[in-house]
Amino acid sequence: MDNLLLNRLYLHSDIKEHVFGVQIKKDIPYLEAGTSVRTFDVFSPDNAKDPLPMIVNIHCEGFVRENIGYDDNFCAYLASKGFCVFSVKLTAASFNSYRSLVEDVTDAFIKIGQTASLYNADTENAFLCADSVGANLALVSLCINQSLLLKSIYKFENYSLSFKAIGLSSPVTELSFIKNNPLYSGIKKALFGDSIKENPYSVCSSLKEVYENAAKLPPVYMVSSVDDPMNSQSLSFSSFLRKRNIRFKFRYCEKGEYHKLSHAFNVLFPEYPESVNINTEMTEFFKSFI
Repeated sequence: MDNLLLNRLYLHSDIKEHVFGVQIKKDIPYLEAGTSVRTFDVFSPDNAKDPLPMIVNIHCEGFVRENIGYDDNFCAYLASKGFCVFSVKLTAASFNSYRSLVEDVTDAFIKIGQTASLYNADTENAFLCADSVGANLALVSLCINQSLLLKSIYKFENYSLSFKAIGLSSPVTELSFIKNNPLYSGIKKALFGDSIKENPYSVCSSLKEVYENAAKLPPVYMVSSVDDPMNSQSLSFSSFLRKRNIRFKFRYCEKGEYHKLSHAFNVLFPEYPESVNINTEMTEFFKSFI
């Protein structure tokens, strides 16, 4: 990526929350010893009276940055479509191992499931959104939670929150690019220690490996583009879903400029017309299961 794209990528989008008529509750800890990062934000439509279907969003900043609100406008847009949206914040890989990050997602699912009613959210109609490597963490947590064998191995606490459908934006489901690329040596060491081969949790970083011991995933809505530098993962995952007869809808954008429809564009830049169309279609996909 060149500097122009990087500078644009990490600026907030032009859309502001009040445009959509939503309210936000910030920095709710999902651990008792919560930090400013191990928290979640709640986005919901103004003046909503009846319990709302809910979305839990996992945005991970590629393991290299702490989530400090780059996805706020995406969550605000989803809330404007009639959902209560829980946006989970995670620490950067330099502060945590891979196991710890998956466990953080699990802890967030537990806390959100326990407290959803306080925010007028309906746990009977829950959906999951995740982008980039956040998809890996979220889906691996789901698979472990569905498997007695995996829970006995990884000792993760069980959670009751169940998702009717999943929305994935440029998902990175396999971390082989971190394991095999010297440019990611620092992140690899932080995630898996000095010897990845000796780390019992390294197998978790491959969703395909973990899935073999889990129950069937719920229906999936997925988006990527020809200009997404990680699009091979989305294409591979679509084949994975097809072979296992998991219902999915894959929106692959084949036109656009690299500086526009790149990695997770619908999350980072929800103001683009293409993003509006994608995110509206994703929420309609969710509503079809209510």
